[in-house]
Amino acid sequence: HIACATTQDEPVLRLREQKRRKFKPFAIMARDVSTVREFAHLSQEEIEYLTSWRRPIMLLKKSDNYYLSEHLAPGLDHIGIMLPYTGLHLMLFSYSSEPAFVMTSGNPPGEPICIDEKDVLKRLGHDVDYLLVHTRRIAQRCDDSVVRWSKELAIIRRSRGYAPAPLLVDAPGRAIALGAEENVTSCFILDGRAYLSQHIGDIESPENLSFLRDATLHLTELLNATPDVVACDLHPQFSSTELATELSEMWEVPLVRIQHHHAHGASIMGEYKLDNVVAVVCDGYGYGDDGQAWGGEIMLCEGSTYKRCAHLQPHPLIGGDLAARYPLRMVASILGEEAADVLLENATTFPHGKEEAELVLDIAKREKMDAHKAIQTTSAGRVLDAVSALLGVCFERTYNGEPAMRLEAMANRFFHSHKDTSEVDECLPEPIIKRGILQTTPMLSAVLDGITSYSKEELALASHLYLARGLFYLARDICEAEESPMGFTGGVAYNSILCNEFARLCENAEIELFLNKEVPRGDGGVSFGQCIASLTP
Repeated sequence: HIACATTQDEPVLRLREQKRRKFKPFAIMARDVSTVREFAHLSQEEIEYLTSWRRPIMLLKKSDNYYLSEHLAPGLDHIGIMLPYTGLHLMLFSYSSEPAFVMTSGNPPGEPICIDEKDVLKRLGHDVDYLLVHTRRIAQRCDDSVVRWSKELAIIRRSRGYAPAPLLVDAPGRAIALGAEENVTSCFILDGRAYLSQHIGDIESPENLSFLRDATLHLTELLNATPDVVACDLHPQFSSTELATELSEMWEVPLVRIQHHHAHGASIMGEYKLDNVVAVVCDGYGYGDDGQAWGGEIMLCEGSTYKRCAHLQPHPLIGGDLAARYPLRMVASILGEEAADVLLENATTFPHGKEEAELVLDIAKREKMDAHKAIQTTSAGRVLDAVSALLGVCFERTYNGEPAMRLEAMANRFFHSHKDTSEVDECLPEPIIKRGILQTTPMLSAVLDGITSYSKEELALASHLYLARGLFYLARDICEAEESPMGFTGGVAYNSILCNEFARLCENAEIELFLNKEVPRGDGGVSFGQCIASLTP
């Protein structure tokens, strides 16, 4: 870990500069439960997980008397907190009056954690003031696990304390899967048990790709077995796909490519031992079998097959990955000329100012007219990002999920300040569905029109409810036709407002709802789903 004080701004800001981490939240380690209560809310369930032998980082809601540096988790209403889990941690607190320390991973940005003294001196020695070292050898890199409690447990990052403990599954045979490109884990299913690796992270760098390879081979050594099949993502250019090809050739076994959202749906089937599920899969991006950027999908998953039954309205992805980084691009894509004033008023948030804003509007106009030539996205993450930018919450994504997470925090402020939330139903129209497609342009248009009449908190909450209800209505009809349960998964399924609304609607409709609990709902669970889909008949 790299550690610093939490009650002072200067060391936190310095750490942000060194880690090139503009706004991404830092996890902290608090002295004990009574100290945590001084700046965060704690339920009995959260105390049980926080104090368990696994000692995960727990996302906890900041309390009204929160007194730590605002730079720890800027713009968010939650902060990640863990308790000491080694004697060394306890000794640190015995020599300090700080209530908590920042405890972030000991590595330069985008690289694996350092695990020996020489590595630390080489990669971090010029950034830190002191090194506290010991003689115990670190055998395997392993990040802290991250969990969240919202009526039930959600594992966001499954690593220390959880990996590689197996999950019992009904999948015959042996398979290894390598996940996607972000928040990667690998998975080995062997004799009815699924072994997920520790969290690897994003594998855009050669160092992290090597980490994924080593961790996967380490699993085969621990289990003294090799697979009958290797599975990977459908995307042809992912680094994990290249590694999967290499391993399948090395073991001389077939390579199976699994569509990204099918893998998410299969993760629910595998965790709950279901024969089929109507999976509502919402995330930022997944390569569709039509070559487009999917991300707001309703899929009927049955064993190794799936059918895309419904989805969000597609919109041009202006600038590709730039549309994810600068969400005003998605505002222009969805609203076109209607959003011209918003883009021009906030032109300084673009790297090239007014010139870029005008160019984006021009591209949006052309791609609306010739949509079949543009890369289209149905991503729920991009829609939430667009609402976030439209309300002035976040104009640049500096870490994965930032605009949507800040929007959720804003919506939660309305929840916590109003006993009656029924009035937000007046802000936006009822969900508009056309031929199995939930329309998101009317939602964004209503948000834009409502800025002068409603608070931003009301509009933020109403946007969440529009999406949740629209997706539920689509999925409900398929569940009834197929006599199948419903699942909600993907990175967007960590959003507590969406999850709670899905749960409420399913309960009223007497439909069983399944959410991932033992594996991550985000891309950390994709490798598990890939294994399930590759082995299930």
